[in-house]
Amino acid sequence: MSILLKLTGKELYWSIISGGKKIIEHQEEINKINVFPVPDGDTGSNLAATATSIIYNSKENDSIDIVATSVGDAALDGARGNSGVILAQFLYGMGAEIKDTAHISTQKFAEIVKKASDYVYKAIPSPQEGTIITVIREWAEYIHTNKNTFTDFDTLFTKAEVIAQEALARTTEQLEALRVAKVVDAGGKGFVLFIEGMKETLLSRSFSREDHDVEHLLMYDYDFPMAEAETLTEESLHNRYCTETCLVGENMSRDAVLEVLEEDSDSIVIAGSDKKIRLHFHTNNPANMFDKLRKFGNFTFQKVEDMRLQYNVTHHRKHSIAFVVDSGITLSPEFMDEHQIHLVPISVEIDKVNYQDIRTMTLELFKKYFTQKNVSIKTSQPSPKSYADLFGYLSHYYKSVIVLTMDSGVSGTHQSALQGKELILSKKDMKIDIIDSKELAAGASITAHFIAKDIQDGLSQEDIVKNAENNITNTTSHLNFLSIDHLVKNGRLGMWTGGIIKALNLFPILEVNKGKLAVTGKALGFKKAITKNIEAIIKKSENRSIKGYIFSHSDLNENMKEYYLKRLELIFGRPPLEINKVSPCVVNHIGYGAVDIGITYED
Repeated sequence: MSILLKLTGKELYWSIISGGKKIIEHQEEINKINVFPVPDGDTGSNLAATATSIIYNSKENDSIDIVATSVGDAALDGARGNSGVILAQFLYGMGAEIKDTAHISTQKFAEIVKKASDYVYKAIPSPQEGTIITVIREWAEYIHTNKNTFTDFDTLFTKAEVIAQEALARTTEQLEALRVAKVVDAGGKGFVLFIEGMKETLLSRSFSREDHDVEHLLMYDYDFPMAEAETLTEESLHNRYCTETCLVGENMSRDAVLEVLEEDSDSIVIAGSDKKIRLHFHTNNPANMFDKLRKFGNFTFQKVEDMRLQYNVTHHRKHSIAFVVDSGITLSPEFMDEHQIHLVPISVEIDKVNYQDIRTMTLELFKKYFTQKNVSIKTSQPSPKSYADLFGYLSHYYKSVIVLTMDSGVSGTHQSALQGKELILSKKDMKIDIIDSKELAAGASITAHFIAKDIQDGLSQEDIVKNAENNITNTTSHLNFLSIDHLVKNGRLGMWTGGIIKALNLFPILEVNKGKLAVTGKALGFKKAITKNIEAIIKKSENRSIKGYIFSHSDLNENMKEYYLKRLELIFGRPPLEINKVSPCVVNHIGYGAVDIGITYED
């Protein structure tokens, strides 16, 4: 075997593919030692997802500069998590520093990895030693310091790997969280595995597709259980949401972006260039952060994970049945937290920019776009894959899953959930029941409310589903709208009927039962319409007992809300189970100032 004196594009490409494979194959091992900065147990999964993007999106070429650039771009586009973005920034730095050359020597490689390590430190406002960045730096510094000693890549990678292993071992004593848990840094472990995989391919000269079986990697599970670390409490999660995005624009200022992020977030990593910036941060207000970041460029994707819910599911899980709802089903944050309900956001597209309903676009922020005439707004169901990914994650903690979706006649969310179920069942044996609420807003919310209570009371899944279907049959929604424009636009109200109502300046009174919307009355004036709706509720409720009702609205006037609620309490002799505001995706159907009362009757 000849000595490897230079590195070409083919050799770099297949060594990096091998490094990525190594991470994917050991991701569960990495997840189990993930305790810093938060023990959310997903560092291995995030690094594996980043590696997968590299494997399937980077391009093989004989020229090393083309390969390095391709790998860096693929890493940035697919990076997940703090460590994933850091690894991506390192690889992006390599790509940026390898210019106009077909191959490089060991001396040139030493210069490049040292500069790429500097890229990593520039991406983090407050670098924390004892993590992946330390392992990268010490590995790169060793290579750079000894650049005139190494003449071949076999020796370079073999000796430098030992240095990386030693740096990794020292992380246990560098961070208190690692010392208490008696583990090394998870991200650092991932990087050591990465360079180990690179070394193995370089030493074996495995530089062809036949040497690397990458197709089987599609079968790997990227949603392993979270690390069983006890060093974190729920209260110590000062910023609840792990948030990621990629900004694409021209002449974007990293310093300006950092200034915005530092206002209300931590665990910040900024990777990329002035044309593409990959962001990772933790915040309590992802929607506000995205609103402020929008001025810099366009978002290619948005990811928000609820770390507090993840932590509680791992350490304080209340039930054996997981409950999942989409964001068209309105429940208060307090109720969601109490019952550990999992949310799948609807997509809200505003002028071709996609946001996550509730998570990255709130009712308050949505209003400034909704009220503008020339702004294009669309909503779309979550992808089947988003459901499948969630089911895969939940399978590690729950025996079964119940999903409630908004009305299948309004949204394709129900179909997406069914398709997501098919996807996950092709890989895992799980019990998943998917229920069509045949309602949205309050009507769906009250069904969700009773499902959560049944789960809390320990009923069997079969009985919970049976009760839910019975409640849906016995649930009616009564609605008032300040405007019917969006009912007509979305096809919920016929153009002919809508045109007459508008021409006569009437306010409609509507009722929904089993997914069917009907105009039950009209009135001149919104308050009169509310009064007539209350009369319709009284008539509907004569000689009938109710299980409960929920009052949902889209920024209804406070006086009107108080008037409505007082009348409802007189009718039913009790307050609503919940008073809540609907999400932006629902507002897009019903407009602002609308009211929805969902009532479930006894049999």
